[in-house]
Amino acid sequence: AMTYGAELPFLEEYYQSRSIIAAFTAEAVGNRYGEIEFNRNGDGIVRTHLESFNRLAEEYRIVDLNQMHDGVTHLDWNDDGIYLQNIYRIVLESNENIEKARAALARDKSFLFVEYESINRPLYEPNDPEYYLQWHHPVIQSPEAWDYIQGSSEIVVAITDTGTKWNHPDLADNIWINEAELPGITIDWVNGLILGGDGIDNDGNGYIDDIIGWDFVEANNNPYQAFPGNTHGTHVAGCTGAVGDNNEGPTGVAMNVSLMICKGAPSNAPSGGVQHAYQQIQYAAQSGADIINCSWIGQGNGAYPNSVVNYATSLGSLVIAGAGNNGIEHT
Repeated sequence: AMTYGAELPFLEEYYQSRSIIAAFTAEAVGNRYGEIEFNRNGDGIVRTHLESFNRLAEEYRIVDLNQMHDGVTHLDWNDDGIYLQNIYRIVLESNENIEKARAALARDKSFLFVEYESINRPLYEPNDPEYYLQWHHPVIQSPEAWDYIQGSSEIVVAITDTGTKWNHPDLADNIWINEAELPGITIDWVNGLILGGDGIDNDGNGYIDDIIGWDFVEANNNPYQAFPGNTHGTHVAGCTGAVGDNNEGPTGVAMNVSLMICKGAPSNAPSGGVQHAYQQIQYAAQSGADIINCSWIGQGNGAYPNSVVNYATSLGSLVIAGAGNNGIEHT
């Protein structure tokens, strides 16, 4: 029998409980209508006219058979021997041995395919009003992914960039808060200010009072960026983790993530690129970022960048680099 997705484990969030979908061969069924007569023996196990199937039913405790498509009008239509009327749901007593049962049924000559029954969900759509302007979400299949998970605040993504307007109404709820550095600090969300602090590197990551990230140009704990020309970091933070389902603006790919903000551009002049880029990667790794986003590129394949990335990787961070916007192959 063909085994579509046979290598996939049975996961209850993806597949219907106790259910296996299988296509009997026309020979096994023995009539044009896909009708398989069966009864149940004393302990509720299905018995049919097919002895090999009955042995499997006994071993794996098959308790029901449901024809998936009755009332087929074009009875002779088939897809390489697969007739819709010959497709059945095989119901097990429990999920306990469902993987072994599927594998055993797939080896039986009575079947053309044997697979789990998928749970089909409507694609998740957030209520953000500008979501429909975000052409990239369907391209990268965000709705298909969101159907299973919409991200978690426990995942920390560092935005190594030009700094971010972190109090933006569509970003504020997803900004990472470094709990260890909270003593004595007040975050002024209205004005974008970090106030106070105890002057101690409480988490031992090499930076003092870094409550939401770090400004590498001005060497302080407020990576806020309001300079008109240096908006790239805010843009990238939004693409990554703009708050989803909040009836505001667009939505990020990871709509419930925690954003660690790194600033590599001045607050009063054009950026001239992303400054202190590799220090930003080092900081993010030492601060526990799960993912370090680097939406920037540099020429060549230097040993220096590779060393920094390898350091971050060794600390458990996944470093994601930009591919560039100009269609040039980088070596």
